[in-house]
Amino acid sequence: MFRSGVTYTRGAGKVFYFSPSDQDYPAYHHPDIQRVLANAVCWAAPTRPRSDLVTVNSPRLRVPAGD
Repeated sequence: MFRSGVTYTRGAGKVFYFSPSDQDYPAYHHPDIQRVLANAVCWAAPTRPRSDLVTVNSPRLRVPAGD
């Protein structure tokens, strides 16, 4: 079994890659692996709202008129 993981930032985002084992082995049910995944979610979660995102209802989004 080869377990590997890495964390890094890309722009304003955070990336977590983790490969505890082959998908046929039930590693994701192991409490230690679940703890690693829970910690990763907490680490990668945004710490403040993103004001630079554009939503569909945003007045900054201009949709061209149909033909």
